[in-house]
Amino acid sequence: MLDLGQFFHFLRPEWLLTLLPIILLYGLLLRRQSAARQWKKFIASHLLQHLMIGTAQKRHVRPINLLLPVLILTALALAGPTWMQEPLPFTEDEAPLIIALDLSMEMNTVDIQPSRLERAKQKVRDLLAERAGARTALLAYAGSAHMILPLSDDAQILELYLDSLTPNIMPEQGKNAAEALALAEEMLSHEQAPGTILFITNAIPEAAQPAFVAHSRDSLNAVMVLGVGTVQGGPIPTGRNRFRTDREGNRITSTLDREGLQVLSQEAGIYLTSVTVDDSDVRRLNGRIKRHLTEILSEEDNTRWKDFGYFLLFPVAFLALFWYRRGWTIQWLSGVILVVLLFQPAPVEAQTNGFLNLWLTADQQGRYHFEKGNYAEAAQCFEDPLWKGVAYYYSEDYQAAIQHFSRLETAESYFNLGNALVHINDYKHAVASYDHALEIEPGLAEAEQNRKLVQALLEKLAEEKGEKERSEPGSQLGADEIVIADPDDPTKREETEGEPIELQQEMYSDEQLNEMWMRRVQTSPADFLRIKFAFQLQAKEREKSQDKVRQER
Repeated sequence: MLDLGQFFHFLRPEWLLTLLPIILLYGLLLRRQSAARQWKKFIASHLLQHLMIGTAQKRHVRPINLLLPVLILTALALAGPTWMQEPLPFTEDEAPLIIALDLSMEMNTVDIQPSRLERAKQKVRDLLAERAGARTALLAYAGSAHMILPLSDDAQILELYLDSLTPNIMPEQGKNAAEALALAEEMLSHEQAPGTILFITNAIPEAAQPAFVAHSRDSLNAVMVLGVGTVQGGPIPTGRNRFRTDREGNRITSTLDREGLQVLSQEAGIYLTSVTVDDSDVRRLNGRIKRHLTEILSEEDNTRWKDFGYFLLFPVAFLALFWYRRGWTIQWLSGVILVVLLFQPAPVEAQTNGFLNLWLTADQQGRYHFEKGNYAEAAQCFEDPLWKGVAYYYSEDYQAAIQHFSRLETAESYFNLGNALVHINDYKHAVASYDHALEIEPGLAEAEQNRKLVQALLEKLAEEKGEKERSEPGSQLGADEIVIADPDDPTKREETEGEPIELQQEMYSDEQLNEMWMRRVQTSPADFLRIKFAFQLQAKEREKSQDKVRQER
């Protein structure tokens, strides 16, 4: 026998009990509004029918006539009629994605234009656009793996880092995909929903394949690979007009290891696809990411019955309009006024500014635009020099910011002044500004940390300058060039090699390094990432040496 409860039923059937008092209430109201019943006690029935007037006239719809259907529809809506199941909401938005981008020297190969790395970056941008609003993280790996950005739904921040990624920022060269897999799994370990790890590379080394097989067996997080490159391959650039060669001087060619990736896909159950000219590869990846989360959730019975009671609110609202049977002139007048306001020819921006001028001061208007992200407009509104400088700073007009910060004699203004000076490569005066801030407010943690990092950069630049002067004059620059102002002569510029920086300073945590980045104390995101990765690698090596000493004891 067919069980209708499996199809049509009510999610909250207890609300159906209200139908009985609704019918009783409606009957009582009709009884009270009956003129014949009200006068029956005072006038004889055979006379009353001749004294009442208007009974033969056409009756108009009264609010009492609409009360019963409105109350019945409301009760049914509250009871929640349903006959269809649906997946839990926001499952697609909850699907986290970790992008592991290969930054080995092989990604500079130009077998696809403009290069493997640039094509990979473009695919990351397309994937972010396809996953608008979803959380995505980014990590880079070569000889070591490093997190660039944790899970975030802010694509603009990830875009800021993405443009700066080159193999030269990595402290070690290689292709340590196993370490990248472990780091990505650690990043997803705190997530409630299962996620996906996407490797963008031309090959997964054979030594790392057992780690991928074990991961597919033990983890709910899926792994996918987007292959970048061609099977014909191309030479590996190492600098300007230089290519990697073997001992005999022959160029080493890097190819897309399609066979190796296919073997890994079969053994570890990894979804594999290759870069295409159009966005079909990105759409396939995004579809697989959503499908993976849906399959996991469906196994855990994460579906629910769809509540159709909300749709009954539309007829309820329509019937409720008939209560306004009197005063139609006023109702039409308000509607005409609303239409006139909606179709005003004046620009919306002008209306907004006029409203702000009526109610807000100049600084309050500046704060309004600042919180909306309109920093240039906020700078024009602010009268307070500190806030004006901050607005110019966020709009990347650092010269104007320096002019306004210089007018103040507070610790905060000197701190902001130092940050702005770093952006124009004036490190020497930036350190002096931090010193002034610490003189006014000793122990200012932000100023101390920023000064320490900028001073370390100055010392490293001085050291590299001395090494370059002692080296052969024919040396060429690396692929990732950094233009740095000479602290002794602001009119001159020095170009430093894009080599790993080894700063013998106190080890910082990821949180502290990210805070330094947010304070804009680096010349560029590439410089910051190079220093951050160097710190992290040194910290790992120190931990390994300490563990080795403990084991020997």
